[in-house]
Amino acid sequence: MYIVFLLIAGAAAGFAVNRATDRRFDDEVAAAMGAGVVLLCYLGLLLLPLLFFVLKYLLILAVIAGGAAALYLVVKKR
Repeated sequence: MYIVFLLIAGAAAGFAVNRATDRRFDDEVAAAMGAGVVLLCYLGLLLLPLLFFVLKYLLILAVIAGGAAALYLVVKKR
């Protein structure tokens, strides 16, 4: 339910910013953009743990690949 309040607050913020900047957009467009920004930020925060989970394993793979490349270069020089 609180996501609805966040979207309403985002719409109000978009509307207020539009009024403060000499009304560059129609009021409906500004409200939709404000709500869209809030929704994207909320989804980004929800996906943050997934991103950290993936980055952790990518970092492990990068260390393994770096070690393998270093070992290859050491063996190749001999």
